[in-house]
Amino acid sequence: MRPNIQQAREALGAHLRQLRRDLNLSGREFAARLGWPASKVSKLELGQQTPTTADLTAWVQAAGRPEAASALADELATLESFYTDISRPCKHS
Repeated sequence: MRPNIQQAREALGAHLRQLRRDLNLSGREFAARLGWPASKVSKLELGQQTPTTADLTAWVQAAGRPEAASALADELATLESFYTDISRPCKHS
């Protein structure tokens, strides 16, 4: 059974969204804080784009929640492992 990459991206995005909402900031306001286009914040929160480690670091710093970095990094590592599993060739007996 293959993991559902999209569901994993959406779950990670939901965690990012919650960090932003905890600040009572709109996506545009949070994007301005990061110096990013609002579309990037939207895509990350909706699971339409996979964040980089640098994105996650910037996000937790902008949210003032450095303690969230480890859990988000673990989620990203899990997501990246899904890509690795899919890219491996299948072995046939």
